[in-house]
Amino acid sequence: MYTEENIMKSICGIDCTNCELSSTCNGCAATGGQPFGAECLVAHAVKKARQR
Repeated sequence: MYTEENIMKSICGIDCTNCELSSTCNGCAATGGQPFGAECLVAHAVKKARQR
């Protein structure tokens, strides 16, 4: 069960609790936008837009 303390944080705002891959991922916020070891294109775009 997800609680406030263990909810995975996403950069793009997607609800990680509904993802079927959530058991293999720590969330992209915790991994700097690389949830599966490679850069997430959506996370990269969101981070770039926030820098403006």
